[in-house]
Amino acid sequence: MKWPQVETLSDLDEFDAFRMMQLLTPILVDSDSEVRKLNETFRAEPNSPEAGYRLQKLFEAVARRWCSGEYDNGEFETWSQFRNRVAAAISRVRQEAGRGRNILVITSGGPIAATVSTILDLPPLASIELLWMSRNASFTELLYNDQRVTMHSFNSIPHLDSRDLLTYR
Repeated sequence: MKWPQVETLSDLDEFDAFRMMQLLTPILVDSDSEVRKLNETFRAEPNSPEAGYRLQKLFEAVARRWCSGEYDNGEFETWSQFRNRVAAAISRVRQEAGRGRNILVITSGGPIAATVSTILDLPPLASIELLWMSRNASFTELLYNDQRVTMHSFNSIPHLDSRDLLTYR
């Protein structure tokens, strides 16, 4: 079997969650009571056993605000820009591969959520929720032709033979 040439597509990179948190959290701490409380809870005991869980909840709240578009400020990629970047990359992959081809794309939860949300025409908040349910090492199957892309499966893990191997994001 001859393996295909590997190609790296930076347009399928994850959004910069660190930068989003760094720039948007202080704004939201001043204007959003939920984010303020989550931030205070996380910062009160950043080295506790619960710190990872608390940071995840803070991240989810900030990301929900980010994807709304209400806080777009030009200092970091918007949800809309991210989704469009990923959609353009998927379109390029489809066009270059042509019809009747199997294609393997390896990426992260954000680009997968963006792709699925584009296919299903989901609003931003429903789109970002796909990210929280993404399982590591899962696969999503898409079917495509010249006119459209449809989702065949999402978040599948039949190759993981043990629930001990299951993690999220």
